[in-house]
Amino acid sequence: MKRHGVRAFYEMTARYVDDLLGNTRRWAEAWTAETRTGVIDRLTTAECDLASEEAPMHCDICKKTITALLYLED
Repeated sequence: MKRHGVRAFYEMTARYVDDLLGNTRRWAEAWTAETRTGVIDRLTTAECDLASEEAPMHCDICKKTITALLYLED
């Protein structure tokens, strides 16, 4: 806030919260599809789990790196 001002901070925060809400809708759709088909969308599951940790830190790089590492295990 010191560098860009209060308005810029709140505009960025509003965009970030909108993105989280959009992701939540996408995840809910994936869970509904999982229930209907029995097929687990592992990427969506990983993104959802990591976002709950990432949101407070606001670090997309960590989320993408960890997700890739989880897939390398298989």
